[in-house]
Amino acid sequence: MTLSLLQFLNETKPEPMIWDYISPSRLNLWMKCPLAFRLRYIDGIESPTSPSLFVGKVTHDVLDGIYRCAMVQAYATEHDVPRLVDDAWSRAMESELVKTKAPKIVTHKFPPRSGEHFKRFFNIVREYIDALDRGVFNYRPSWNCGMCEHSGLCV
Repeated sequence: MTLSLLQFLNETKPEPMIWDYISPSRLNLWMKCPLAFRLRYIDGIESPTSPSLFVGKVTHDVLDGIYRCAMVQAYATEHDVPRLVDDAWSRAMESELVKTKAPKIVTHKFPPRSGEHFKRFFNIVREYIDALDRGVFNYRPSWNCGMCEHSGLCV
């Protein structure tokens, strides 16, 4: 991988838009409280990054880089990946100031999803997209409010 390719990866990061994609974290926060979702993803109010989210961001950054290399027919090799991981980790450490040297990786196993699971999931996604389109972010008080990083902003 050449230096110009690494520069390309750093210069071509698209600006994320709210309708560009649906992530599990966005959807989960919206289901807990649409107002907290608006504060985080629409208003851009940041909260400290948890260690597991930090590792997830670094992993996503590395995979994004490998994918964007492939899009321009500059395929990353197994020798490039450790350097991509080190670079992404260093960038994230500088921007997040997280002191996580040895992340803990936890795996979960779930049974296969049924048609009913997918029907409920797509109904939630439809409701989410409709709320974004209408700009409706209702306050949804619950026991989650005590753990919410935006709890002081919604009262």
